[in-house]
Amino acid sequence: MVVATAADDTLHHIPPALLGLLVLTLGAALLVWILQRLRLSPVLGYLLLGLAISPFQMHLFQGLDAAPAFAELGVILLMFFIGLEFHLDELRSMLVPCLAGGGLQVLLTAGVAACLVALAGQPWPVAVVTGLMISFSSTALVMKG
Repeated sequence: MVVATAADDTLHHIPPALLGLLVLTLGAALLVWILQRLRLSPVLGYLLLGLAISPFQMHLFQGLDAAPAFAELGVILLMFFIGLEFHLDELRSMLVPCLAGGGLQVLLTAGVAACLVALAGQPWPVAVVTGLMISFSSTALVMKG
C-alpha cells in the first residue's frame, strides 16, 4: 500500500507534456521493434504513432501544447543528421543535380497530390496546400530512407 501511494504521488508531479513525451518515446520504440521483427520499415511505425496522437484523430493525448515544439525539434534533428552525412566538396559537386532533381520531385509530387485531392472534391487552394505538404513529407522520407 505504501509503494502504491508513493507511485501515485510521483505521477501527480510529472508535467503532462513530459509524461506525453515519455509515452510517445516508448510507443515509438515499441512500434519500431515490432516492425523490425516483421521486416517492415520503421517509418510506418512513426506514421501510425503520429496518426494515433494527432489532435484531429483519436484524441489519445489531451492538452499536449508542446507538440508543435517537438515537431520543430524533430525537423531540426532530421536536417542535422542529413547534414552530417555530406561533405562540403561532395555537396558542391551535387548542387545543380540536387536542386534540379529535388525541385522536379517536389513539383511533380505536389502536382499529382493536388490533382488527386481536387478530384476528391476539395477546393483548389486546399488541394495545392495539401499537395505541397505531401511533397515535402515525401522529400523528408526519401532523405531519411
